Amino acid sequence: MTLAPFCLVMREMSVDPARLSFTVWRGTTFEKAITYYEDRDEASPHDLTGFTAELILRDKIGGVTLAAMTTENAMIELRAGGIIFLQATPEVTASWTFNAAAYSLTVTSPAGRTDALLHGLFRVRDL
Repeated sequence: MTLAPFCLVMREMSVDPARLSFTVWRGTTFEKAITYYEDRDEASPHDLTGFTAELILRDKIGGVTLAAMTTENAMIELRAGGIIFLQATPEVTASWTFNAAAYSLTVTSPAGRTDALLHGLFRVRDL
């Protein structure tokens, strides 16, 4: 399976979170690769060594947490080349009872700095 890449670019000392929607089909594998760059030219991938990441799914912006994808639960892998790889098994996506959620994706550096990279709508559809 070839994954369509999505690229994020760091601007100055902070990141403006990009808005991106995701759709997953309930009971299927969900995989998405996102590349986080240091520059607008997309020449320098961000070094994610020692970072953690989490994607929180909520019933509405700032609402109740419905699910979480994190580096700790192995649903997010931080790979070489600035790649943030999101993944959920068919068993996980089948267990999601919601049809839509507001999400935010953050990364935290080893020094404790947290940046919001993405936010948007996360749809879960039935086949």
